[in-house]
Amino acid sequence: MTDKPETDSEDQYADFLLKAIRTVLVDRDTKKLDLFVAPDFVGHFGSVTLNGPAEYREYVEEIVVGISDVQFEVLAMLVQRDMVAVRFRIAGIHTEPIFGTAPTGELLDVDATTWMRIENGLIVELWASNPFAHMLETLLKKANSSLEKAVANIKMLEGLLPICASCKKIRNDKNNWQSVETYIAARAEVQFTHGICPECRARLYPELESKATPEG
Repeated sequence: MTDKPETDSEDQYADFLLKAIRTVLVDRDTKKLDLFVAPDFVGHFGSVTLNGPAEYREYVEEIVVGISDVQFEVLAMLVQRDMVAVRFRIAGIHTEPIFGTAPTGELLDVDATTWMRIENGLIVELWASNPFAHMLETLLKKANSSLEKAVANIKMLEGLLPICASCKKIRNDKNNWQSVETYIAARAEVQFTHGICPECRARLYPELESKATPEG
């Protein structure tokens, strides 16, 4: 027994596809893909063609494994005889590699449209762009931009710094004086913790230093 529609009514097609999407993408139960896809299935994803349920399952698993906290929403659906068009939105956090792209930890938010041909109650052919490729490219550009910014911040710490000979504040590029901690924290991903070095401890707290020194 399968979940495929027994008749060709538009409502049953819609219910069938919504269940397929929920089962495979949201619930991540890719083992049930055969309930919705024909043995001679062909998928067209831009320049990539997938033949059979096994290849399609591998493609889908790459997506569902790579994204956590998945949110899925069907935005529109149009049924015309044996053809169904679905516009959907899928979003989640990129936590595992997808199509060779290392996890970025960023939000993937994809709006895409898929066309399907249904025959005997199963999806036999599917046409879709690969929106994830574009989204991953955008994330990589964002990551590279952040890296370039970090490198630029490091370079800002190079060279001569105007520092007060008395209080040790640093003059920034806006001619304002800042503490060393504030100046560096604004230009590098560091946080300061405070302690006291042995020399300052001896100078400021000589009574503690004398107690720490064993008697001869």
